[in-house]
Amino acid sequence: MDGDFGTGNGVWKVNSGGTTSGNTGPSGAHSGNNYFYFETSTEAEQQAR
Repeated sequence: MDGDFGTGNGVWKVNSGGTTSGNTGPSGAHSGNNYFYFETSTEAEQQAR
């Protein structure tokens, strides 16, 4: 499962591994295969526009 869901202030992402922002977020889902996280980096804000 993979996806980006723009909100205007950042991007909700579905992921199964580590986040795209360095040194932040989990290395994987706590249980199951996927998890949601909210990416607020400059790159994420540009994608949401």
